[in-house]
Amino acid sequence: MTATTEQRAVLIVEDDEASAELERRALARAGMSSVVVGSVKEALAALERNAFAAILLDYHLPDGDPWTIVEAAEAQQPRVPVVIVTAQGNERIASEAIHRGVADYVKKTEAFWDQLPSVLDRVTRLANSEEGLRRLEAFFERAHLGAAVCGQDGVIERVNLAFARMHGVQIDDLIGQPWASLCAPAWRPRLDATLQQVDVQGGLRFEAEHLRRDGTVFPVEVVTSKATDA
Repeated sequence: MTATTEQRAVLIVEDDEASAELERRALARAGMSSVVVGSVKEALAALERNAFAAILLDYHLPDGDPWTIVEAAEAQQPRVPVVIVTAQGNERIASEAIHRGVADYVKKTEAFWDQLPSVLDRVTRLANSEEGLRRLEAFFERAHLGAAVCGQDGVIERVNLAFARMHGVQIDDLIGQPWASLCAPAWRPRLDATLQQVDVQGGLRFEAEHLRRDGTVFPVEVVTSKATDA
């Protein structure tokens, strides 16, 4: 279960009270809290008042089509993933749901109630990952300090302009290079032990010495954070 699922409720939009209660109980058994509403109007009002981990949305509602809710969920910051629920499969509905950015489309089969928590957990995890990437993109665009992303193999995957400039190179010159190549030769033997600390602690702040393209050595303060699964 994700941290977001634990902190935020799932919004159930279902006009059939019996179905809504079964969905609520299925989520409760998995430790997920929920808020139940029965119309488009109530759902839109709930989205204005609260932040939700996901929306479980019945396709047939008494006061309008579900796409209004989907659009409102897409406009939220962060975006709220929507799972469309329908009693009967329909390729046209499924196609439109995908086109409109719905996270998933499920039918009320015998296995529906058992599968529901895992479906919501999956779409919430994906939404969390997408939001993390969005924030990273925004950080890279705004950052005046040098910022870089490395893979588990220590190879540089991405840097911002400030990071490239402080090393006296272009961004493309750094992509695909090992992080060790940035370290000054005298400091390089300390890199393995430092990275082991990052792995154990999940993050670390330390001072190091880096190398510019012209061969000059300069001090840097490095703040690291180990990426984890959403």
